[in-house]
Amino acid sequence: MKKEINKCKLYSSLQEGVDFNSIPLSSYPRMQFKRDSYICLNGKWDLSIIENGKVVYQGNVMIPYAIESSLSGVNKAFSKGATYIYSKKINVPSNFTKDKIIINFEGVDQVCKVFVDEKEVKENHFPYLPFQVEVEVFKRSFNLRVEVKDYTDSSYYSRGKQVLKPHSFSYSSSSGIYKNVYMESVPSTYITKLDLYPSYDKRTLKFNIHSNKDEKEGKIYIDEKEYEFITNMDMEIDLPHFSPWDISSPYLYKVRVVLEDDEVESYFGLRKIEIRKDKQGIRRIYLNNKPQFLLGLLNQGYYLDGNLTPKSYSDFLKDIQLAKRLGFNCLRIHVKVEMDYFYYLADKEGIYLIQDFPNGGRSYHFYNIAIPRLFPSKSKEENINYKKMSREDKQGRENFKFEANSYLDNLKNHPSILIWTIFNEGWGEFDPSLIYSQLKAKYPSFLFDTASGWYDANSDFFSIHTYTLPSLKRKDKKNRCFIISEGGGVSYKVKNHSLFKGFFGHQVAFSFKSFTKKNVKLISKVFYKQVQSLGLSGLILTQLSDVETEYNGFVTFDRKVIKGDEKLIKEACEKLLSSLEVD
Repeated sequence: MKKEINKCKLYSSLQEGVDFNSIPLSSYPRMQFKRDSYICLNGKWDLSIIENGKVVYQGNVMIPYAIESSLSGVNKAFSKGATYIYSKKINVPSNFTKDKIIINFEGVDQVCKVFVDEKEVKENHFPYLPFQVEVEVFKRSFNLRVEVKDYTDSSYYSRGKQVLKPHSFSYSSSSGIYKNVYMESVPSTYITKLDLYPSYDKRTLKFNIHSNKDEKEGKIYIDEKEYEFITNMDMEIDLPHFSPWDISSPYLYKVRVVLEDDEVESYFGLRKIEIRKDKQGIRRIYLNNKPQFLLGLLNQGYYLDGNLTPKSYSDFLKDIQLAKRLGFNCLRIHVKVEMDYFYYLADKEGIYLIQDFPNGGRSYHFYNIAIPRLFPSKSKEENINYKKMSREDKQGRENFKFEANSYLDNLKNHPSILIWTIFNEGWGEFDPSLIYSQLKAKYPSFLFDTASGWYDANSDFFSIHTYTLPSLKRKDKKNRCFIISEGGGVSYKVKNHSLFKGFFGHQVAFSFKSFTKKNVKLISKVFYKQVQSLGLSGLILTQLSDVETEYNGFVTFDRKVIKGDEKLIKEACEKLLSSLEVD
């Protein structure tokens, strides 16, 4: 970056209500790999924003909030390809340094370079993946700089629902550092990763304690029972007791790993997820050898003040608790990856998750995306190609494959995640059957929804979306497990809690009573009938909360008003869940 940059009239940030002396989201964020050393680097950073070679903003920014969010203190969208230059002087406490310093970035959108004392140490092109940089131990202080560019939907990088111009079901971009930044110190021999594979049937734990050094001896404690291990080797032990995980009893085994002078805490849940035939020969989801209906809500993961990032971890907890209070047992994390702490809360509180892979590719053509909704006969894999699905960039396709494998590797130990969605409604879809077969071969015990909605391909599920035609019956010749991975979409705009001009939804309600009635009918009548008649095994309603231009949430965007009668909605959910006969 050139040191001499022309300046123009600077944008004045929105500083009101932003306490730059605070450190938001300061609790240790990564509960499945918790170290004994930790310094949170969230809080006030310096920021310069450059557009067309001119500085248009200089001031402070609050990390970990996107530039466009009010919690960042900037609260403005800039042009595509603008450069965001973050900087912060880091002072290392004398009692913190072991042999090496590791700086963790949970998420930077979209592409970035990291510099330590003007030396480039990392380049990252994966906005939904965490990454690390290392700093030499002798540095008692250093300057940390992060240069970011965000092309949103004008390039092939993964973006989820972010667009430059929000409309209908697409929302504001979240540029820059939008997840936690924190620092750890490690000794010369240290733990790099934990692979934990509990077996429900064998009542064992297969594990691998990864380290920067091979064949080092250490100890692992499972609920305080001690076992020995050798680094970077697959090992297997009998579990000290049999305590399965499900949402009614979300038991988590405590894990502590000690390797010389390094120590990490973790946990895992013991559960088994599979698809098999019931007594009637219908393929259904089975959890811990019992049929399980997934009744959930689409969760966009957007927050009024923080875009993709909550103001507090309690916002995550309240969303999970609200879904359960309304009678739902599942959330579909829609084309985004949440902060690590969210998954910990899902595991701990007990809720089932469907985890989507964020979509990418260049701007989508509406006709190519929407036609299968009107003409189901067009929803076959043979009807897609790279050009049609905005996937002509080879690098973008390679990025997606790398990200897909990384999401699975990073999140595989969370018992709450039951299903992984590879593509949604043709958004950047490519080679779906091939990608499914590759991921299934690597993770045979995982369940994959290859193409949620349409453009069907080889998959563990027959997965459809049904909104304006809720009773639409699409036949599945492959006799797969049948789920409606999106449906409903009743919109109700609550006065004084509807902050955006748009009014996008699939059905419209104009009152609390009407919203309740329409959703109760969908749950307890329309979809209820399909559990036995069509073998329906899962239903995801749109959606948990309103989002910008969408008003089809069960709670308003500010999370202040629940839009329906909790008691009646819960009763409808209980009726649907009870319709699945137990073997």
